[in-house]
Amino acid sequence: ACQPVFDRLDHAFLNEIPGLEQPTAEQIAIWLWRQIKPRLPELARVELFETATSTVIYTGEFEGDAGAPAPGTPPAPGTPR
Repeated sequence: ACQPVFDRLDHAFLNEIPGLEQPTAEQIAIWLWRQIKPRLPELARVELFETATSTVIYTGEFEGDAGAPAPGTPPAPGTPR
């Protein structure tokens, strides 16, 4: 289920892949979730390691465009209401 997604990324310029124009670790994790979740509904999280001490864990908390909170998600601290 995941191999076609991995093949799309292998030896590719990430910023040339639609949806990864700014390929931060966070954006890559969200992109992977959106590509894999429909193929693997049991997916619970995407964990991406940048280094041994820098990790991103994404559990599907955003919907729609990257950065758009899911319905009912409280605003981040410091966000004007």
